[in-house]
Amino acid sequence: MRQEKYYDWIFEEEQRLPENWRWIFVVFILAISILPWLITGFDHRPDEPGILKALFFVLPLDLIVILAFYYTNLQLKVSAQELSVRLFPFQLKSRIIRMEDVQEATVRRAPWLKYGLHWVPGFGWAYRIRGVYGIQLMTKNGRRIFVSSGNLSAFTTAMEKALGRKIAGMSPGIANTDRF
Repeated sequence: MRQEKYYDWIFEEEQRLPENWRWIFVVFILAISILPWLITGFDHRPDEPGILKALFFVLPLDLIVILAFYYTNLQLKVSAQELSVRLFPFQLKSRIIRMEDVQEATVRRAPWLKYGLHWVPGFGWAYRIRGVYGIQLMTKNGRRIFVSSGNLSAFTTAMEKALGRKIAGMSPGIANTDRF
């Protein structure tokens, strides 16, 4: 992977999970951590330190997981030379795909129920936070990368401009699919 350079970006997008999904996750994680303590906490003697030790260990871990999930975003940037993809905070550096290394590009439906960064058979590495459709890239060395976008028409237009050719699979019915 190469370090991201500063180009004139043709397309930039930052995808975040919807606010209600983030709050549901926060409540779910806290409920999983605190409910067992509340249920079993009344069965033990107050001078028994085991439960408090467990709580002081679990809550900081919960906080780290909650913050990581809450601030997760997918950053896409397209220039004439490269596509930059980064899933923050799990990737500290962007993944750079040079346009000259792209052999084939196709618009296709995203893998079902795969959000974030996953390796999916037939898709390769799939980057997805928003959007039902995205662009499947095949590099000259045979690697596959799938990148979804909430603004598919602008992303496809930028990729076509950068690649210098049309991308297969784009139809008017799938122009903008910013939904889950």
